[in-house]
Amino acid sequence: MSTFLTQDSLNNAIDDVITNAKKFIVITSPFIKLDDHYKERFNLIKNNPNIYLRILFGKNEDNLYRSMKSEDLDYFKSFPNVSIIYEPKLHAKSYINESEGIITSMNLYDYSAINNVEYGVYFTKSKLTDKLYQEHEDYHYELLENSAHCIYIKRPVFKTTLLGLSKNYLRSEVLLDLFSSFDPNKRGYKRIVYQDIDVGSLDDNEVVPNLKTRSEKRQEKVKKNVKVVKPTPKNTNTATNKKPKGYCIRTGSEIPFNPERPFCYNAFVTWNKYGDENFKEKYCHFSGEPSNGETCFAKPILRKNWKKARIYI
Repeated sequence: MSTFLTQDSLNNAIDDVITNAKKFIVITSPFIKLDDHYKERFNLIKNNPNIYLRILFGKNEDNLYRSMKSEDLDYFKSFPNVSIIYEPKLHAKSYINESEGIITSMNLYDYSAINNVEYGVYFTKSKLTDKLYQEHEDYHYELLENSAHCIYIKRPVFKTTLLGLSKNYLRSEVLLDLFSSFDPNKRGYKRIVYQDIDVGSLDDNEVVPNLKTRSEKRQEKVKKNVKVVKPTPKNTNTATNKKPKGYCIRTGSEIPFNPERPFCYNAFVTWNKYGDENFKEKYCHFSGEPSNGETCFAKPILRKNWKKARIYI
């Protein structure tokens, strides 16, 4: 279902996208200025670590705070599960949760909501409109991959209990914070790509170091004193010692070589709906050749290629 909205109907629909969220909210707006009305809505989900908030804002590359004021940035940084991403050419505006969305002319800006003539199209994630929802999602991720700058990521940390059947929220960890140093025009600056560091959440074991036994420490000392001669890489994919290209095990498209991430983004989203690590896939992550179902997430490289591939892991 899609509906053309204006005036109060548009404002109310944007409010609903925020307050109806159960899993995530994606805010895309070049200019963001929160008034008390918007904060009332965000406060309803602010302390819920299971609701992921992604903010994509833009313009004013020389001064981020002309696109979003520092107090609003600090407000969003206080959320337990949030990413803040900057797109210098952004002009589009949309508001999406896991079941509904709006593409509109209106910024998340109190002045726009009260004074401007704005309109938009509301749609739901249903069989009739799923193509619109999916195409919006796909294009959004193209921006994240190709041009947007990831500048802040915070993720919740959970402790798994009852044999992994439930989890308790402990705290949140900041994985990235570039606000004080962000300067794309600075010499040597390298853009941080969102997909390179994104994770849904953290397990407590991943952030609390495991203490090693005395015997483990002794073994590490022995290994440090042993000089290891690494074999010269021989790989059909490259004539140099550089890490070879990888291939998505579902689509065969080129991706960075990483056996722990053998999918392109869209394939990963599809796979992650079920998360079956042994589901048979189509291609070898190392060579790109058809695998005829002999590869999977748990074993992304064909057995015959493993000897060649392991020197790059």
